[in-house]
Amino acid sequence: MLKRNEDFECEALHNAIDHLYLKLRNAGTLSKYTFNVNRQEIMCLSAYAFQYILNRKQSYHRGILAYFKKILKDNQLNNLNSIVDWKLSLVFDKIIF
Repeated sequence: MLKRNEDFECEALHNAIDHLYLKLRNAGTLSKYTFNVNRQEIMCLSAYAFQYILNRKQSYHRGILAYFKKILKDNQLNNLNSIVDWKLSLVFDKIIF
């Protein structure tokens, strides 16, 4: 059986989040409405979403969860954490996988 490469998985997820940021930024400049999307806000929201979903299988995703916890503890992301009350958000409860 092949051994998992959690570093590769973390890098792939990080690259996917970066790609999402670029797509959102481009969509904001192409439409008739413009909006500013901060890379750190997208990273924080994505990290929280992945962490919430992957927490259901903590033992299997231990390395990836540690990576996202590190991102969420970044000092620059604390401002977003203080604005959003994660305990009241039910968005991720509705995801079926």
